[in-house]
Amino acid sequence: IKICFPPMPGQVNCMHSKLMLLFYDDYMRIVIPSANLTKYDWGEDGRMENSVFIIDLPGPLAASGEKSQSVDDLPPFGQELHYFLRRMEVPESLETAILRYDFSPTAHLAFIHTVGGSHFGEDMERTGYPGLSRAVRQLDLETTLPMQIDFAASSLGSLNEAFLKTMYDAVSGIGPSLNAAANGKIAKGQQLRDSFRIYFPTHETVANSFGGTDAAGTICLRRQWFTAPTFPKALMRDYRSSRPGLLSHNKIL
Repeated sequence: IKICFPPMPGQVNCMHSKLMLLFYDDYMRIVIPSANLTKYDWGEDGRMENSVFIIDLPGPLAASGEKSQSVDDLPPFGQELHYFLRRMEVPESLETAILRYDFSPTAHLAFIHTVGGSHFGEDMERTGYPGLSRAVRQLDLETTLPMQIDFAASSLGSLNEAFLKTMYDAVSGIGPSLNAAANGKIAKGQQLRDSFRIYFPTHETVANSFGGTDAAGTICLRRQWFTAPTFPKALMRDYRSSRPGLLSHNKIL
């Protein structure tokens, strides 16, 4: 087992991505969980629920007589995974290892990441919400039609209408460089607010959970953000698990 600790230079003060690459004799398993590497997030005390994305890719190619690929040979999912690994400064051997697996099963998928710090040019287009927008376009899913967005959250920041508009643009396939040209075609004001629902547990839901208020340490929202006049309180919905008593640490858009 190798645990990677990415660099956090300058303005980067948090690394919140979760990614596991598991290598077996005839396939590589890519695991993207919402859980932190702590026992309570993984359900050992039966108080918290999380979600996980898993895909198995056949290989290694060398074992079947096929040549390893270059990064340019990979579909977008594989290219972005490789880019993310490089930016996280994992061992170079790991970057090379993934090139030996067949990424064709990911042709209909996108790998979307957030790399901390400031970015310019293509690097800016590949990560964060610009990366989400780019992925939507690569999958030919962009639209100017009205959308309904449900966001199941575990922690919330200082939300406001400008941020919601940015996210709405991104899931529509409208990136920063396309925003001006698309102006007038996207939701604004009340239409934008009518498009979003954000799920976050109320104090009552937390208090009635198996662990009570002591079990909600990884589900955060600062009081000063929630009480700010710009916070979209009308969009909030109580996040109650279908399994009563559990708190959710999921992030699902």
